[in-house]
Amino acid sequence: MLGQLVGAYTDATNGMTLAAVLLPYYRMIMPYGLKKFKRFAVEVWGV
Repeated sequence: MLGQLVGAYTDATNGMTLAAVLLPYYRMIMPYGLKKFKRFAVEVWGV
């Protein structure tokens, strides 16, 4: 929803707003869910 609000205000595309919003959000919540981030990276990206 935040990405849509930013897009409406700036006329940016959905992908652009998600790229700008998600990284800071993930950095903020990472210490609380590191195991979930690790599982996501392994299962989705094969990292």
